[in-house]
Amino acid sequence: MVMATVGGTLIAVVALLAIVSARRGAGIGSLPVRVEELFEAGPDAMVVVDRSGTILIANRLAGDLFGCQRAELIGCPVDQLMPGGGRATHGLLRRKPAVNARARPAGSGDLTLQAMRRDGTTFPADITLSPLSSGAVIAAVRDATAREAAVSEIVFLNRMYSTLTQTSQLIALCDDETRLFERICQVAVTAGELRLAWVGRVDAQSGKIVCVASSSASAEFAEYLCGLAVHTDAARPEGRGPFGIAWREGRPVFVQDFRRDERVALWRDGGRAAPWGSSAALPIRRAGAVHAVLSLYDIQTGAFSSKVIDLLRRIVTDIESALGRLDLLAEKKDTEERISQLLSIDPLTSLPNRRVMLERLDEVVARAARRTEHGAVLLLGLDRFRTLNEILGHQTGDKLLQDTAQRLRAAIPADAPVGRVGGDEFLVLLESLGPDARGATEAARRSAEQLLSAVLQPHLIGERVVSCSVSIGAAVWGDEPRAGSQELLRRAEVAMRAAKSNGRNAVRLFTPGMQLALDQRSRLETRLRHEFNVDQLQLYFQKRVDAHGATLGAEALLRWCDPQRGLVPPMELVPVAEEIGLIHEIGRWVLGRACRQLKEWSRTAPARRLRLAVNVSPRQLAADGFVDQTIDILARTGADPRLLELEVTEGLPIQDVEEVIPKMQALRALGIRFAIDDFGIGYSSLSYLRHLPISVLKIDRSFVSGMTHPDGETLVHTIVQMARSLDLQVIAEGVEAQWQRDMLMRHGCDQYQGYLFGRPVPIEAFDRDLAVV
Repeated sequence: MVMATVGGTLIAVVALLAIVSARRGAGIGSLPVRVEELFEAGPDAMVVVDRSGTILIANRLAGDLFGCQRAELIGCPVDQLMPGGGRATHGLLRRKPAVNARARPAGSGDLTLQAMRRDGTTFPADITLSPLSSGAVIAAVRDATAREAAVSEIVFLNRMYSTLTQTSQLIALCDDETRLFERICQVAVTAGELRLAWVGRVDAQSGKIVCVASSSASAEFAEYLCGLAVHTDAARPEGRGPFGIAWREGRPVFVQDFRRDERVALWRDGGRAAPWGSSAALPIRRAGAVHAVLSLYDIQTGAFSSKVIDLLRRIVTDIESALGRLDLLAEKKDTEERISQLLSIDPLTSLPNRRVMLERLDEVVARAARRTEHGAVLLLGLDRFRTLNEILGHQTGDKLLQDTAQRLRAAIPADAPVGRVGGDEFLVLLESLGPDARGATEAARRSAEQLLSAVLQPHLIGERVVSCSVSIGAAVWGDEPRAGSQELLRRAEVAMRAAKSNGRNAVRLFTPGMQLALDQRSRLETRLRHEFNVDQLQLYFQKRVDAHGATLGAEALLRWCDPQRGLVPPMELVPVAEEIGLIHEIGRWVLGRACRQLKEWSRTAPARRLRLAVNVSPRQLAADGFVDQTIDILARTGADPRLLELEVTEGLPIQDVEEVIPKMQALRALGIRFAIDDFGIGYSSLSYLRHLPISVLKIDRSFVSGMTHPDGETLVHTIVQMARSLDLQVIAEGVEAQWQRDMLMRHGCDQYQGYLFGRPVPIEAFDRDLAVV
């Protein structure tokens, strides 16, 4: 411990004079005046104590120091200036200098003891003893309260600096709030040598204060926390203490004298005995609001000086910075998880998306190959979902997809992956169907039929009951280990399309025949990419007639003369051409050839007023420059635009309607008519038709052939009446029997097209037939 030199030179002088006087037999009163003045003029309280411990001499400062008159000290036992517990120690220390007086120099024997004033208060005293040969001792006494406080502050500051340093290190290492708080409390007790540290936070559900971290120097101090009641509500006594104030007001609260501060009276006087001298409550902010309170306790009073408070503020600032960093890390993690979820989870149904399902398909196929087991891919497509979505609204459509996802999840084993892989398409993976291919196929069929039944049950969406069937395509794997996920998915898709084309609400398993069609499509795509030439294209013409059989016009139907296969019908050609981007070149050729034919017909009386219909691909219509291209073709060929009719399939996406309408209106202003082709098999609705500037509606052949059933006839009647309400002409295609023509005529159909009146033929045959008529 550091001790200041206390009047050493002065004591030596006084001691020397006292020794000289004693040898001459003179008393203290016979000292020269200058010595007495020197004794009084010293900077410290000074007393002379004889061998028995009685004070012989005391200066004025001694009286001031001990709170009495100097005269009251003369003759007083020096032990009376010490508290009772320290008197024995003081007597021993006082006698030591006298025993070794000859060997000790004057002014030696510095020590610090507790001294006591006349009023009973105590204080630390720095004492310098100088022995006399007579056995007496001269003592210089100085109040060491300020020095000890400074020393204590330095020690405490050093501990706080150590706490600050270790806190900074913790911030760089901790990635969890609870661990951070626990380590902060540990450092405050170990490095800061505080007796107790704890962090409290408000529980969001109960509203109570919970201790989330703590550390103590002993079990006695830790016991103080047991059942400790604090609160944040100022209306409650438990809320008016340092913790509550710090939480509400967001400022640190320091109690420098725990034994007297009324703010802690509830905890000091409430039977919770603890030797606290000081305490602190430091609010910790997170995201701009008080998040927790760090409470610190020490046994010394006045432990939290201004410098210590500044250090504690820095510690809290570092803690808040660490919490901010944790928030940034958490936000970054959440962002990464959201991105990962967006990349892997369908946001509408919360099912895995296409990418994840293909990855899982690869995994289960590889696993099945190692175990020589079969499995199956089930691809489900909701029937007429686009129609329902347009008619009932997207919210209803979304709820239908969500309900379907839940039903699929409930209808298959819990470990079977299921995901959404398209707008209205779902994928189910069935693993471990056994080593036998036939047994696996039957198991896949049974599972598919269960799913079919589950989805078919009516859906209650709001107050509306919605029914929607599903078509399922299945592809079994196991015998062909080289078939990858993309190939298996493609097979399942082919099977699903087969189910839809055969009436929907059905299950179809992929067969070699379907594979043959798949291979044929692949070869067709290859030849279109590498061998196609517009010179290989031809137009066939199928007549349209009125109720009396008179020819009103024709539809131009595309044929491609494949060098290997011969004539390829448009139902095979167009989808592939659209997929590979060839449809625009083909479309330009068809439109140009049709317009040249209109010009040719204009030169002969029988055909002069015939109207010619041409199919236009939705992609072709939506392409930039289509209007200019059409106007250019009309100008070059000289065809009458009033005799040209462009048929648009229902495949035109709803989202493209707003972009297409201005194009259709521009062409309609030239006299070109528009027709909706294959009405009823896509996603038509009344609102959809009202958007488009069309003049003609063509009833699909499937509705014509379905008129053998009463519901089918009713449906045709409904379509005709709807067209009438929109002021549209109605053309029925696929008319092959007289009874169909008669029934259609009864329901008000305007025109007819089909084998009953003529098959599609080259232009030469069409013109000959027209001339004969």
